[in-house]
Amino acid sequence: MFDLYYPHDNRLLKYLRWYGILCGMFWPLIPLGAVLFSLLPRFLREKIFGQPKSTGYMFSNIRMAAVWAVRLELLAIVSFFTAIHWLLGLNWTHTLILYACFSFNWSTRQYVGHAFSKRDIIDGAWNLRHNRLMSAILLHGEYDKNHHRRSDVSWYYLPQLSPPDEARPSYFKHYWRQWLGPRPNSEPEPALPPGEPAMASR
Repeated sequence: MFDLYYPHDNRLLKYLRWYGILCGMFWPLIPLGAVLFSLLPRFLREKIFGQPKSTGYMFSNIRMAAVWAVRLELLAIVSFFTAIHWLLGLNWTHTLILYACFSFNWSTRQYVGHAFSKRDIIDGAWNLRHNRLMSAILLHGEYDKNHHRRSDVSWYYLPQLSPPDEARPSYFKHYWRQWLGPRPNSEPEPALPPGEPAMASR
């Protein structure tokens, strides 16, 4: 619930998280988290993400086989980048600038398909309207609601799941709407599917 807040929430923290996402700070946490998780899996699982929140829910069942898989993937990534920089004579500064641009682009669009949607496990997303060129570039990534409803369907076919008369907000308007900041929450927590353990309010 990055885009909404309760009256008792720390508003400053909510705004810092939200604008951190929009300004590109979300993406670097993924490689950083992978490195920390490969080095300190137990500490992260029990001390940092052990609380009954969404992160604790995600990390609670991770086995050592998965930790070793992350370690091997990191080793392969470091080896690959070292090799291509050495073989092609690439500049690390240029690579970091490229990834900074990618980080901003990826992070700013990461939440647009979910921001300010209703709080629902399946329908808590949007099918946004975009021009054909950008839709092709995004690989139909603006059809988040269809993806939630039919995660077994390739993103390539997601547009076919929408009826012709479906109301779809403008991608650009919805993107700029995010920059107004989080909003107060007035909806109850979404109901979990049967058998799912409850999580604490976020």
